[in-house]
Amino acid sequence: MIDHLYINGCSYATGWGKGHELSITREKGMKSWVDHFANKVSASDVWNHSLIGKPIGMSTIDTLGFCEEYYKRYQTFKDLFIVIEYTGPKYKLYPEIKVSSGDYKGEWIYPVSFMSGKNVTDFGPVGSAGVMWNTLWVRKNKSYLKPQEPEFLFVDRKNIRPEDIAKHNSGLEHWLMSTAVDLTPAVTQSYLEIQQTQKYLNNRNIRYVMYWIGGVSPSREDYAIGEKFYDQKYRKLYKNNRFIPMSTFTGTKATIKLSEKPFAGHPDATGHKRIADYLYNWVTKYNLHKTPEIIQVTN
Repeated sequence: MIDHLYINGCSYATGWGKGHELSITREKGMKSWVDHFANKVSASDVWNHSLIGKPIGMSTIDTLGFCEEYYKRYQTFKDLFIVIEYTGPKYKLYPEIKVSSGDYKGEWIYPVSFMSGKNVTDFGPVGSAGVMWNTLWVRKNKSYLKPQEPEFLFVDRKNIRPEDIAKHNSGLEHWLMSTAVDLTPAVTQSYLEIQQTQKYLNNRNIRYVMYWIGGVSPSREDYAIGEKFYDQKYRKLYKNNRFIPMSTFTGTKATIKLSEKPFAGHPDATGHKRIADYLYNWVTKYNLHKTPEIIQVTN
């Protein structure tokens, strides 16, 4: 059904769960919905470039970067299918920081800030409404095709200048506080990033599906209203059924409804399997795995 499967996701796709709270990438022996989905579509090769708290901007960089490298090797996209798992509209890409000491001195790394569960060690400032956000300092492997799951290495904060950490934390704090008052910047920035990715994939006739982990917490009484707000803003991105609307399905809602024992907002083994089932059923329902009969734009 699908030969080559590329996954660009966040903590759900990595298999993050109990005992692996600080695992920034996939842990050996842990299964996520990716494993189940790959089995269901009979994928011969799988690239999983997922990262806990992955910013939407980084998802754009990695999707385009992977596709460019993929085309150089295979000279076609006919065998490729992409699944993009987006964290949430507030997950932005922050400026890179240069490592000041240690093994990676002089290299540029990404500060990846994400909303934490209660069992995650504090690496960053407190966000709006007392919600804890943490920051991991991440070095990306420069190759997309080899290894198939490139390492996202954790760089210890002791190897980063304190003033650079303080500058990032200040920017993060400002972003969280400003978006708590007005969501427009978050919606606008995430919209443009996703639109850019869709345009790239559509122009090259690459098959794909996108879905949200979350946007509004289901624990809030007004979450349904919030989801409708986001869906209205992103409605043009949903028109070809390749992006599942927030009000239809999110990983967070699936965790609550489909997992037997969810952990810190993440699915258990049962939840992961059911997420894979949902995505598979959505893809087959709308024939997203079939390539339209149009001329594929070369790279």
